[in-house]
Amino acid sequence: MNRVTAIALLLIGMLLFMGSCAPIGYVFYHEAAIDPAETVSLSGFSDEFTFQAIPNTLARFTVQANVSTASVQEDPESISDEYEARFKFPITYTVSDASGNILVSEDVMMAWKDGGSISKSNEETSSTGGTLTASTSLDKFTVPADGHVNINIELSPDSTYEASMAAPQLHLYGDMINNTWYITGGILMGFLGFVLAMVGFIFAVANSAQESIRQPALVQDITIGEGTRDKNINQLAMYIQLSAFAGYIIPLGSVIVPVILWMIWRDKDPYIDEMGREATNFQLSMILYYIISFVLCFIIIGFFLITAAFIFHIAFIITGSMQASRGVSYRYPMIIRFIKD
Repeated sequence: MNRVTAIALLLIGMLLFMGSCAPIGYVFYHEAAIDPAETVSLSGFSDEFTFQAIPNTLARFTVQANVSTASVQEDPESISDEYEARFKFPITYTVSDASGNILVSEDVMMAWKDGGSISKSNEETSSTGGTLTASTSLDKFTVPADGHVNINIELSPDSTYEASMAAPQLHLYGDMINNTWYITGGILMGFLGFVLAMVGFIFAVANSAQESIRQPALVQDITIGEGTRDKNINQLAMYIQLSAFAGYIIPLGSVIVPVILWMIWRDKDPYIDEMGREATNFQLSMILYYIISFVLCFIIIGFFLITAAFIFHIAFIITGSMQASRGVSYRYPMIIRFIKD
């Protein structure tokens, strides 16, 4: 595999890996953006309702209520004195079609902890108790062809923490998506991208190494004559590249340490000046890429970008160090050259 093909494979793999967050991100976006098709109030005991939903689509019910409790637990992960409101309401429900065929039936808990798919909002707690709005998502089901859906639901009192429930509501969400397909597709896409990127990277490095062998670096040899680059110069250039690993120990060390070494040794040889400038540009570019990735974490894709940037960073620090040790005028790919020659 030649270098062009290897780099193309690397880029395709990275694009697939980064793009794998799209289907997963869409799942979270869809879940957050969709509005309930219908909402009814619950009595707080046993209720039965009939709904007309979109035929042959996925749907689900969500139970929401205002909860008040005198039972709280101090949050062990909080630095300050914060408390979590404790509650546990058993829910029994059965969803069926017009003929009485059961679509889904389950016993679940609307609970502060280990309560399945629950979300909390408007939470206000202190050492004496707390209030919040709790919402529990029930299992999805396929709406029958006639769109007719019945639900029998029973809310039981909290006998564990003696919390109280007010204004309980039942929401019907229609036209849902099958999360499993999207998440599975995203994972497979990410895995394929990772494999392609690694294969492309390995062949790209192998090609670079072969070219280095065909054009061996200049080393100290009294038979070559004056002006030949000393092998110690290559080692100093290599140390500048490797010093970027300091960034994983010292904040901004990936830039500060290479720059310091570059400034100290740059007058020893033009090659050190060249490789020091290249290393600095690479590390500045990586900081920019990391910042962009962190910002994009708000829309999920950033987590994948950070992983890709980390792999890219480590891999090319090693590659640059290997090339510098041989005296090769190496150029890092996909960087911004802030400092010109």
